[in-house]
Amino acid sequence: MYNIETLMIIWFGVSVLVEIITTIYFYYWLRRQGVKLIFSLSGVPGYMERVYREWCHSQGRSSIGIIIMRSILLLNCIMAGIVFIMLSN
Repeated sequence: MYNIETLMIIWFGVSVLVEIITTIYFYYWLRRQGVKLIFSLSGVPGYMERVYREWCHSQGRSSIGIIIMRSILLLNCIMAGIVFIMLSN
């Protein structure tokens, strides 16, 4: 089967891929909603979430669900990166 190192490398790769895909999707979804974004800041953790929170506040909507989901995805990516670095040494 697979050894633990292979599984951790797969975890790292998938978590990075999911983070990138969801960030791109979230960026284009916000643009379709008419939210003005600075492209060069779209990769900075927390920027799009702050803009989304402001947009939700102006629309009278709750932003907590998306912000929690994106925070969990980012935390997963960070944890996978730490494990990947520890396995590399």
